Amino acid sequence: MSDNSVKELLRQIVENSIWAPASVYDEPATKLTHWAVRRVSADFEAKGDSVHFVGYTGYEGRVCSPLQDYEPGKMVAISRSGRRYELVGPPGHHNDAEWVWGLYLKRSGNPEWEDLTDDHIKSNIKGIPI
Repeated sequence: MSDNSVKELLRQIVENSIWAPASVYDEPATKLTHWAVRRVSADFEAKGDSVHFVGYTGYEGRVCSPLQDYEPGKMVAISRSGRRYELVGPPGHHNDAEWVWGLYLKRSGNPEWEDLTDDHIKSNIKGIPI
């Protein structure tokens, strides 16, 4: 096997190392621990800025689709897919969630992004466009 073939095989393995979550019908709600709130400056579907929860579900890292609705004080949001996400416990860092976040950014053309977690904690997302 040539070096290029090995590199291509490794690239495919990395790109296929994440998968779509269960359908919203099968998993209408999920809880995220070790979570963060992040804004992407131009989402890959050219729909402008988007805000996402990034965290760990207990069995996998997750980046939710852009948030559409947020329930202040309840730490709950509804993503564009219609899934209900609940933030559990304090924010944090989880290697699997960060792995998925990195692949999401790569697949999105490496857009600029910012971490809004501190803003969320201070203001409960008030003023953060969703």
